[in-house]
Amino acid sequence: MDVNLSVWNVRGLNCRARRTAIHELVWSERVSLLCLQEAKLDVVDRTLILDMLGLDFDYYALPAVHSCGGFLVAWDIGMFPAPHWALTQSLSRSSPGMRQCNNGS
Repeated sequence: MDVNLSVWNVRGLNCRARRTAIHELVWSERVSLLCLQEAKLDVVDRTLILDMLGLDFDYYALPAVHSCGGFLVAWDIGMFPAPHWALTQSLSRSSPGMRQCNNGS
C-alpha cells in the first residue's frame, strides 16, 4: 500500500481558488492523507469536503477561532477505512510553541 501524504499551510480556505488547487493536487498526486493547517474556517462540513476532495475522503477538523488557526486532516477511506485518530482540541490550542493569534492575524 503506497501512502501519499501532503501537508500544507494553506493560509485560509475561504478562497475558492485555493480549494480548487487542493482538489487538483489531491487528484493529480493521488494523495491519500492530507493535513491542512491555518484553514481559517469556523465551520468545516461534509459539503465543503465533498466539493474539495470528493466522495472518497473522510475528515477530522479543528475549527479556527476568530479567523486564526484551523486544522483539517482528511484521508482516503479506501486506504484508511476506519482510522482511530487521537486528535483533541488541545492539539491546536495548548501545544508548546504554538503561535498566538492577535487581532485576527
